[in-house]
Amino acid sequence: MARLRNEEVSRLFEVATRTTGDPYFGIAVGNLLQFSYLHALGYGLMASATLRDFYQRVCNYYRLASPNADFRHFSQDGACILEASNVRASVCHESQDVFAVLMVRYMRFLYQRELDPLWMELVRPCPHPDAQPFLEYFRCPVRFAAPVLRVAIEERHMDEPLPGSNPELALQNDQVVIRYLARLDKSDIVTSVRGMIIADLSAGP
Repeated sequence: MARLRNEEVSRLFEVATRTTGDPYFGIAVGNLLQFSYLHALGYGLMASATLRDFYQRVCNYYRLASPNADFRHFSQDGACILEASNVRASVCHESQDVFAVLMVRYMRFLYQRELDPLWMELVRPCPHPDAQPFLEYFRCPVRFAAPVLRVAIEERHMDEPLPGSNPELALQNDQVVIRYLARLDKSDIVTSVRGMIIADLSAGP
């Protein structure tokens, strides 16, 4: 299970957007990607018991797909909010669009009934010439140029059992992700220490 090179993907999205002249490129891409795009995380999400369980799994494990943001969820004013903050500067607007579309699309698929966010907040500026494709896709108010990316779902939907719930499958895939992330963290530590040693040796006595 290979880790995605997010900077390369982000550059590809930027080039594709310029080449096609389509400011809504991220919506198109997000609308095509299947659960398998996220490897074991995707299969775990697909087996989630509730939308709240889905949110928690995203917060716990989404760095398998992207280490370029911090995730959390919380309840506020009758909404359960999934938040991506501290988005790295290397992440282009289109990559953020893909994430937002994936979250809403996957939840709609799992819920199997009408489901629209209460509202969305996107870090990207309002696209030119207008925001209509975003409004039509999310079917809710969308705030652009927000400080963080947020998806707000009505609280009453969050704990309803999902038709595709499979606790055993979810657990198996969670364990795959946990093992992978543990190896990844160990590799990152080794790489970091090796870099510091090399830097010290290069500096000389």
